[in-house]
Amino acid sequence: MIREVLQKYKETVPLDIPIRVVVTDEQRKKYEDLLDGFEVWGREPTVADLDGFAAEVEAADYAAEAAKDS
Repeated sequence: MIREVLQKYKETVPLDIPIRVVVTDEQRKKYEDLLDGFEVWGREPTVADLDGFAAEVEAADYAAEAAKDS
């Protein structure tokens, strides 16, 4: 299931949209090939981590909309 989810994200999400994946050390080794291109977190994200990530996604969305309108 994890393999399919990661592959689907790679196929559908534009490269300029940040994607982070939270994995265990075991998962990092097992899915190393699929994790290329994702930012990998080896711990549960904090509220500050998630807030920063939300800001990055919002900025990427804004930039994509601006590029589409020009």
